[in-house]
Amino acid sequence: MKVAFYLTNRNIADKDCRNVLDGNPGIGGTYYAMLLLAQLISLRPETDVELVVFAESLGKLPAGVPCEQTENLQELSKKIETKKIDILVVNKIGKNTLDKSFFHAIRNNNVKVVIWAHCFISYPDLVRYAKNKKIFRIVAVGKEQLMTFCDHSAFKKSTYIYNICNYPIVKSVPFRERSNNVVYIGSIVSLKGLHLLTKAWPMILKEFPDANLFVIGSGKLYNKNAKLGKYGIAEYFYEKKLLKPILDAKGSIIPSVHFCGIMGREKYDILKTAKVGVPNPSGLTETFGFTAIEMQLAGCSVTTIKCPGYLDTIYDKKALYSDPSQLADFVIARLKQKKYDADSAIQFVESEFSAEKILPQWYALFREVYEGKSCETKIYNTLLESSIRKIKNRKLQLFCSFLPSLMFYEWIFGNIFYFFSRMVHIYDTIHKIIRRYIWT
Repeated sequence: MKVAFYLTNRNIADKDCRNVLDGNPGIGGTYYAMLLLAQLISLRPETDVELVVFAESLGKLPAGVPCEQTENLQELSKKIETKKIDILVVNKIGKNTLDKSFFHAIRNNNVKVVIWAHCFISYPDLVRYAKNKKIFRIVAVGKEQLMTFCDHSAFKKSTYIYNICNYPIVKSVPFRERSNNVVYIGSIVSLKGLHLLTKAWPMILKEFPDANLFVIGSGKLYNKNAKLGKYGIAEYFYEKKLLKPILDAKGSIIPSVHFCGIMGREKYDILKTAKVGVPNPSGLTETFGFTAIEMQLAGCSVTTIKCPGYLDTIYDKKALYSDPSQLADFVIARLKQKKYDADSAIQFVESEFSAEKILPQWYALFREVYEGKSCETKIYNTLLESSIRKIKNRKLQLFCSFLPSLMFYEWIFGNIFYFFSRMVHIYDTIHKIIRRYIWT
């Protein structure tokens, strides 16, 4: 069977991805996961799987992986046809990756589509995917993510496969000998929640005046063309919000906060001496949590919000808070720790996310899709109240088939909330302009 991955990597074309077996070179978890899987399949090929990667930019892609430049959807359609591709694996990234133009372009291709959902799928998209006969599987990256739409008809063609984590286990400093350092890794955009950590930082400093915060990442992590603000850290308006709590009277970033930019393997020099790791404190976009795994493998005590991605990937569930207002207290509690069981966290990661465990699941999925087998759906235990309600709703649907997914109501109320929050934001902005330029 011929399997193709479609990689929309134009924005990371300058990154050196020739050996992702050594870890994430600073390209974001979604791209890293696809390139890592492609390289591992190429190194350990099954006799009946022939892989090719259709990439927008060839750049510096993994050695030994068959790649072809595919700049647009028209080219993609032609190559699917000429190479007689049986299965096309496409990442769900953001809003526009799998829009109507994508399916219009491949409408005449005899190919089965597998959506690899690294992002949460919106209610309207799930409706489209459930009806689309070209889509044979929706692959979530975790059990908790899968359960977020267990009462939707799209669940009938959905499963989950954890991401492979091939990060090195660094020789780290014993926890008791570590400095009071806190580390954040990720894109510096609003959805990744760094502003919650900078807001909490003054409270953390009161308890630990010698603490240091290391920020690894950039506002350009996913888009090299993004326009940044005065400090070159994030988009202008977000940068102002982000930095406000950590600027001194002269407008300089306080000495305890260090913005390190995008880093490759050198980030482990910071991780191996840090006590606490804080991946995305908001959890808004987290379906998995690569950075949480990196931090655990480096021996950090990790704390962040309770959400689908972190419930699957963080060993110590007690380290997950329910409300962002608890962030400072949770970080302080971990800085006060004298001991931390890093070995158990490392064993957890190795047992759940190894290539030896995950690769066979992908091969099995490819064979099922190729042979046209239906998806075996299963309800898993969940720790999220919203997913528990959906499991109950799914049971009610057995007797009342007209009941919609609870995602429908989440979508409706979410849009209403967004509309009013935008109105408040616009009013507040206008008020500030008037106050600044007329009243003063």
